[in-house]
Amino acid sequence: MLNKGQVWRQIAARLKPGAVVRTWSDRDGLGPEFRIDLITDSAVLITPLSTGKQRRLVQGSFDEVVDYRNSGSARSGLLTRNSSYSLGVLKHLELI
Repeated sequence: MLNKGQVWRQIAARLKPGAVVRTWSDRDGLGPEFRIDLITDSAVLITPLSTGKQRRLVQGSFDEVVDYRNSGSARSGLLTRNSSYSLGVLKHLELI
């Protein structure tokens, strides 16, 4: 079972600005690439390479994914667009 606090600490410690990551959904697998711009105490700023528009993934977005995965519903589709970015980060770091 994933622990939200541990997951966030791993993101903060191991995710590096400039890394290129791919979105992920349990239904469709790998998706478009995005770049990690900045990791703060409460969010990860990313830029999808397809749009160039920066997005903010707050810690709560990662917490939602952890809760979802822990619920046993991990194979029934995915929540929101931000969830596919959050899942991509977790897959990139091999946390899931």
